[in-house]
Amino acid sequence: MLAVCAHAQAKPAALSVLEVSRRSEGLNGKVVRVTGIVRHCQRLSCALLSPTNENHFLSIGRSDAFDRDVRRVLGHEIVIEATLDDRCVVDFDHNIIPICGDRSNSLANPVLIWPKTK
Repeated sequence: MLAVCAHAQAKPAALSVLEVSRRSEGLNGKVVRVTGIVRHCQRLSCALLSPTNENHFLSIGRSDAFDRDVRRVLGHEIVIEATLDDRCVVDFDHNIIPICGDRSNSLANPVLIWPKTK
């Protein structure tokens, strides 16, 4: 029984923010799982930051349900499932930053996968 409980809380496999950036062309339009940290979400700005380099980030699209769920885990490592739109993904290897509007949909239709909130 303990093994079942421990397994239920295990972090699901996910790509890093940097991996998604490097593979964005091939992942464009696909549902991806990405791990990172959200420090804050507001109407015009929300980003998933890399836990190892907070200069690496992906913009999270607008979702009232996601914003409500993520408030409980701000500052902690999480896993998000979302559809990747690579038009506003930063190329960190070449320091290319696209000009995009507020709250771009790089991670569209985001859902908090881990940790599960109540």
